[in-house]
Amino acid sequence: MTAKQTNTAERVGTEFAVAFVARVLAGAEGRVLSRRGSGRPRRRGMTLVEVMMALVILTITSVGSGAFFYQAFGMIETYRSKRLALDIASARLDRLQSAGTNYADVADTSETGLTIGQWPATLSTQVTERFDAPARYKEVKVTVSWIKDQQNHQVSLESIVGKK
Repeated sequence: MTAKQTNTAERVGTEFAVAFVARVLAGAEGRVLSRRGSGRPRRRGMTLVEVMMALVILTITSVGSGAFFYQAFGMIETYRSKRLALDIASARLDRLQSAGTNYADVADTSETGLTIGQWPATLSTQVTERFDAPARYKEVKVTVSWIKDQQNHQVSLESIVGKK
C-alpha cells in the first residue's frame, strides 16, 4: 500500500468508527441521527424538561448566593460596629493616659447617650487602684456596650495609668 492509500484507509476507518459510536450512543439514548450520517443528533433548541431543570438549578444557586450575601453584609455591619466601639474605648483610654489628666480624676464612670451605628450604647470605665511597692498605679478597663437585634454586644480595653 502506498502512503496515500494508507491515509485514505485510516481516514475511512476513523470515520466509520466515529459513525458507529454515534449510532450506538444515539440508539442507547433514543435519538435520531441526521441524514448525513455525521454522527451528530438532529436537535433544534431545548426541551421543556431541560429548560425547567435549568430554571431549578438557577433558582437554587440564586437563593444560596442571596443567603450568603445577606449573611456577609450582616457580618460586615457587626465588625463595623465593633471597630467603632473600639475607637471610642481607645479614645477614652488615651484621654485618661494623657499628661493633662490628673491621677485623682481617673475614677469609675458611666456614660450614656452614645450611638454605635444606629444603636444606643453605654461607655463605662472601671478603675482599680493598686499599691504594689514601690509603684502605685490604677488598672483601667473601658467597656462600650450596645444592643443590636436583641443581642448584647460589648468591647473592652484595659490599660494601666500611673501616678505622675
